[in-house]
Order: sequence, then structure tokens, then C-alpha cells
Amino acid sequence: MTNNTLTVRALPSRALKAAAAAITALALALSPVAAQQLDTFTYDFEGGNRQGWGPRGTVGIAVTDQAARSGATGLAATGRGETWSGPAIQLATALKAGGTYEITGWVKLAKAPAEASSVKFTMEEKPAKGGTNWVTVGEAKISDTGWVQIKGSYSFAAPMTGLSLYAESSAVSDDIYLDDVSIVMTKAAPAEAPIAIQAELKPIKDKFAGAFAIGAAVTPDNISGTTGDLLLKHFNSVVAENAMKSMYIHPTESSYYWDEADKIVAFAKKNGMQLRFHTLLWHEQCAPWFFIDADGKDMTAETDPAKKAANKKLLLARLDAHVKTIVSRYKNDIASWDVVNEVIDAGESDGLRRSKWYQVAGEDYIATAFRAAREAGGSAVKLYINDYSTDNPAKRDALLKLVKKLLAQGVPIDGVGHQCHVNLDSPATSLIGESFKRVAELGLDNQVTELDVSVYGDNVTSYTAVPADLIARQGYRFKELFEEFAKYKDSISSVTFWGIADNATWLHDRPIPRRDAPFAFDEKFQAKPAYWGMINPIMLPKAPEPPKPLAPPKMAEAKYGTPKVDGKIESAWNKAKKIDVKLAATGKPAASGTARALWDEKFLYVLVEVTDPVLDNKAKNDYEKDSVELYLDENNAKSSAYQADDGQFRVTFEGVQSFGSNGADDRFASAVAVVKGGYVVEAAIPFRTIEGANGLVLGFDAQINDGDGTGTRAGVSKWNDPTDNSWQNTLNWGTVKLVK
Repeated sequence: MTNNTLTVRALPSRALKAAAAAITALALALSPVAAQQLDTFTYDFEGGNRQGWGPRGTVGIAVTDQAARSGATGLAATGRGETWSGPAIQLATALKAGGTYEITGWVKLAKAPAEASSVKFTMEEKPAKGGTNWVTVGEAKISDTGWVQIKGSYSFAAPMTGLSLYAESSAVSDDIYLDDVSIVMTKAAPAEAPIAIQAELKPIKDKFAGAFAIGAAVTPDNISGTTGDLLLKHFNSVVAENAMKSMYIHPTESSYYWDEADKIVAFAKKNGMQLRFHTLLWHEQCAPWFFIDADGKDMTAETDPAKKAANKKLLLARLDAHVKTIVSRYKNDIASWDVVNEVIDAGESDGLRRSKWYQVAGEDYIATAFRAAREAGGSAVKLYINDYSTDNPAKRDALLKLVKKLLAQGVPIDGVGHQCHVNLDSPATSLIGESFKRVAELGLDNQVTELDVSVYGDNVTSYTAVPADLIARQGYRFKELFEEFAKYKDSISSVTFWGIADNATWLHDRPIPRRDAPFAFDEKFQAKPAYWGMINPIMLPKAPEPPKPLAPPKMAEAKYGTPKVDGKIESAWNKAKKIDVKLAATGKPAASGTARALWDEKFLYVLVEVTDPVLDNKAKNDYEKDSVELYLDENNAKSSAYQADDGQFRVTFEGVQSFGSNGADDRFASAVAVVKGGYVVEAAIPFRTIEGANGLVLGFDAQINDGDGTGTRAGVSKWNDPTDNSWQNTLNWGTVKLVK
């Protein structure tokens, strides 16, 4: 019997890699599928190149000589925040359904673990039908710092919209080194029928030429092929979905990774497209090293005043260098820059998010970022503050308050970016337009930066195939949105979609894994009603019936009277009839109660007596604490989105007020009394668009939020609405009749 085993002796590092490649080629030559065209992908991380690998979760990714198994360099994954954090590469456009692949790579740990760690290669799959799967490709137990090979076979039958290979370790403290990875097709995939775009369609960019640019978020993988064809036909602007965020472009203090960003810049320049930068600073997808002090400790844990001051100075210096280095590189190629992203939290007293940036540097980091960008880029670059839910009056007002303050300090801000992640019904387009108007009044530009239109209105529904009536409704929603955008075309310079077609969107697994369809083109790159809603609404299908209430609303009475809002149940309340707030709309609430209503010409007064065995204030969000929410719809429209007359008013058992999407009203008054077995909330809700009058019927509901004692909401009790959607539509609210 002939022995066909090949032995490789110790060789110089470059020779070792060459020998490995030769062995792979020989193995394929001896294989029965050698005559077929098979795919082979190798990653040796030489020349400082990450070769498409990036971070998954909280982790720093860098090419370094410390991680070299062979050659000069390998890939290091350090500062891992979760066990599933690690180096990852996107393979959806590389691997073929029906093929079989042998995946091999070498890993080691920077330090020997206290106990043996389980280190895996895992493939994250996002099937076209929705959901997410995690498949272990190979696994090894590692107890020392030697190199270990991980190897496995992988295949998938149906096309995937997302496919990501990553390395992970069972111990979050492990720093992982990776080198010499290969993916070799050992069984060919069946030939696929080519998909082509509809060449006859009018480009979206042409429809809005002279109004605003039409952009799309891209990755280096989808600027070619059919996706690239669709992009070039319909869009004249691009933004990097992830490649320019700090975790990807500046993974360690001493290293920048330009490859992915450079590909997108080169693509835009070649095709005469505008380019946005997203984003110089964000609290998410931020490289961990920014917040590690000179002693290797987390800056946010520091309590010594002198060291806190030193940390602030260090952080701002790092931010200044980060911004100037990036802006200097791309200032001639990129005109619009998201300088800071999502810094607003309307629930905080000063309206600022309590991110690590804020915890270490206060609000000074925002001005530092803008000033550094202007200094490096000059007056030609346009600098934006970008955020989501800018249609929410409370958030909009907090954002504009910050912008005015910064402008008064001479901070260079050119515009506001409105992310515009919306759904079929919410928010009202008038609220979006009002935010454009308010920004324009400051002399600033507006940009819609991350537009998508989810077909879902809640966080629980999931479709394998999105119903046709929702796709039709989406067409009318696009029509409404772009008609609103067109009203403000003189103060909007660009509208950017957060993707290109339904085959790839962040919404496929947020807020839960499910199939979404947020764009104008379907998963096969064909135009949907959403396209026609923008281009030629006469082509839209028949308008679907608007959503209807689940059941006829209950009716309550409010008697005429003006109580003193002090948390005490005075005699005026005796004539008001009680209504039960006991319907479990979500979860298993232990809290319930009764409500009563009175009215006069200016206010609707509500008294809620809550029975709650355990009062809980541990959650960060008020709606997760023990609290009462009151809803008022002055025209009783039973609408699928909030209108200007609708309001949501919340009061915790400690008396803290907060408000829904139409924002606060200074006239709203409340008082709370904690009593045995619960608490009492008394509130005066101001009429915004009407005066109270005998016989008026208003939309109304009452809700009791029940914390479970640990900072988690156990459930919600309602009067009428059986859903958990009262915060975004008035469809299922009850009614209250004003009676003298």
C-alpha cells in the first residue's frame, strides 16, 4: 500500500505559507472535483491588511506582528466585551448556496487561560426567509498560548442575505490571535440563474434632480454585481454602513484601517457620486481603546478628581487626533460628515446621552469633535449632528437647544442629520416636516441620513413572507414621505436610504430576528409599490383599507369639576365614576387599579388609584418603573399614528413626569401620594386644540406599568387598549364623554 502522506519540515515563514498553498493546490488536483472551477479564499493578514475582517461586538481588531503564526503579521482581537465578540468576515457574496467548503484557520490566546477555553469558528446565517442561525464550523479546547488549528466543513442549501464567519471564545477575557485562514470549496455549487435589474425604470435620482441627492448605505461587498448595478442606476450618493465607524477604521490607537473605506471612496469618485461620512464619533461601535486610561483602566470607573481630569484631557486629545487624521485623509473626497451621532437623550435634564464620552468629558467632547473636523477639513466640508427620532418634539427640542448653544459658542455646525427610521404609520409626516422647518429657521441644512420604512409597527409580529397589503400600504407611505420631503427641498440637500434593496437590511434582526422589507426594491432587485410611490403614484395599487380598532371602544364619563391637583382624593372626585384599569395588555402585571375623570374648559383631570404590592424604581426608563400613563386624543380619530392633538403623559410613583412623541406641555400638572398597598396619581392634562365642552367625546386610555422589583417591567395593565402600542397609535384607545 502506497503511503501518500506529505510531510512538511520547518521552513522560513514565507516559505511555510507558500508550502501550505501548494498543499492545498495538490489536494484539489487529486480531488474528483478538481476539473470544476472551485472557489478558494485565503487570509494571511500580511502587509498590514485585515483583508475584509472586522469586529463583531465589542472588540478591537488590528493587524500586528504579535499575532503572526507565519509571515510578518496576523490578526489580533483584543478587549472583547462579550464571549461572542471576535474577528469576523462577511461572506454572503462570496460563498454559494449548495456548495461545500472546508474552513481552516489557526488561533492562539495571548495569555494562558485559568481554565481551558472553548474557541470556535462560527457561521452566522441570515436566511432569506428571516431569522438568524448560528452554526459551529469547528471548535478546539485551548489551555495554553500555542497555536491550534480549527477546521471544519460547512455548507448551506438556500441563499442567505447575511453570512458571517467569526472566531469566539468561551472566556470573555481571552484575547484571540488569528492567522492563516483558508476557505476552500470542495464541492461545487449548482449554477445560479442570473438576476438583472429593470433597466427600463426611471432612476430615482433623476426624479429628484434639482431637489436633493438620493443616497444609499453600502458595504464594499455590494458596490459590484447586480446590487452595484441597481446602486448606479438609481442613486447618486453613498455612505458607508459600517466601514468608517471608529471600531472599523481606527481599531487601536496606533493603527488605522483604511482598506474598506478607501474602496467605497474610490467607487464614489469613479462613478461621480457624492459621499457622506458616517460617523466620526458614536457611543456604539466605538473602539474600546478610547476609554482606557494611561494605567490600562476603564476611564469611567475612575473616582479620583485629579485622575478624572487627566482622563478627560487624554480622551479629548485622542478624539482630536482621531478626527483630524480621518478628515485630513478624505477632506477632498467627502463633502458631508456626520461628526457626532446620537448624543441626545431627551429624558435627561440637559438632554444629553450619558454615554462613556459624556461620563468622561461632559459635553465638551461634542465641541471638540466639530472644531477638530473644521480645522482639518476647512470651510468646504459640511459638518452634521446626526440623530434618530428627531420628529419627536421632546427630542427635537433637546437637539435644537444643544445646537443653538454650540452655535453661540462658535462651534462649526452646518446641519442636522435626521435618521428617519420609520414604519408604515408612525411618525406623522407633519412631525418630520416640522423638524425640517425648525432646523432651517436656524439657517442650517437638513439631510435625511438613514431612511427605511419597516412593515412592522411592533416588536413582536413576524412574517415569513410580508403580506401584499402591507407592501401596498408601504407604497402610499413612500408617497407621503417624499411629498413631505419635497415641501422642504430648499432646505434638504440629500435623502439617503439605509440600504439598497430588501435583500440586505439591519432590520432583518432588529429589534428581533424577522423578515423586513423596508426599501423600494425587493430581494430580487425589482421595483415595489414603494418605488412607484416616489416616482409615479398613479401606478400604485388600490389603496388598502386603513387599520381598524380591534373592538368597539368602551365609553367612560367625565363629570364637570376642577379639583386641586395635590394627590388627595377630595370631595370633587366623589361624583366621578370609576373605571377598571385591569386588562393585562402585556406580561403578567401584579399592579392594577381604577381611574376617574373630571373636566373643565382647559383640562381633563384624571385620578388613578394603583394597587401594587412592590414599588419598583430600579429601571433606567420611566416606562419600566412603576408608573401611570394617560392618553388623550382630542379629535378621537382612532388613527394609526399620533396626530398633533394626541398626547401621552407618564408619572412615576415618585412623581417624575415624562412624555410621548408629541412632547411635554408645561401646563401638565401632577401629584402623587404613596399609600398602603400602592399609590395615587392625580393629573391635569391640558387641552391643546380644543376647549372642554359638554357632550364632547375624546379618545382616552389609562395604563399602569408594573416593575417586577428588579428593574424589569413585569407587565402593563390597561383600561381599553389590549395592545402595547398606545405609545404610537390611538386605534384601540377607549373614549371619554364630557358631561355637565
